[in-house]
Amino acid sequence: MRLFSSLLATAAIFLAASSASAVEFEIVGPTSFTGNVGDQFTIDIVMRNASLTQISSLGASVYDYDGVATFDSGEAVASYLNQFCFPASGCFNGLTNLSGGALVESSIGANGNRVQIALSATLTPVANDGSIDEGLDGVTGSTQFSLTFTAAGTGDIIIGTGYEGDGIVQPDSSIVQAQGAIFTVVIPEPGTALLMGLGLVGLATAGRRQE
Repeated sequence: MRLFSSLLATAAIFLAASSASAVEFEIVGPTSFTGNVGDQFTIDIVMRNASLTQISSLGASVYDYDGVATFDSGEAVASYLNQFCFPASGCFNGLTNLSGGALVESSIGANGNRVQIALSATLTPVANDGSIDEGLDGVTGSTQFSLTFTAAGTGDIIIGTGYEGDGIVQPDSSIVQAQGAIFTVVIPEPGTALLMGLGLVGLATAGRRQE
């Protein structure tokens, strides 16, 4: 069932990308994690708007991770899709992120847990591409959203505007979806890990015999 849900989510992301080509969320660095239950991992994300879509309001989350991971902590930039950025002075004429700073987990109804990483609204639509945005470290183009989780099982974590209540509202009040991203968590089955261990022992033994 989990696999079926992930396939549907993946299809939805690609359909949104092809139909709207609006805001894009991209993972910085690894797009997957392989480890044990209880291990921590971090997802780093940036936002772009290469299509220069006009945006009046925006909501985006990291979601669909129930049973895959538990949220530990996270941080988001104070603004994005800015028109001007000046070193040591900040960025201007973009969207203010109401979710900026320390991130928190929330949920709506039966939609599961999520961490809303972006929440903005403006009376003056914004259509900047985000290429000059500063990241959490103040460097242009670096990570804008960083979330740390603890692994709980195998599955996908979704980044985008598909969670209930999220989306991108344009000046004509139409709602489009962003091009999202997927982060995959893999927890090897105990039998797989045992077989791998036995295989390594066998290779080591064979090597010693040849010597």
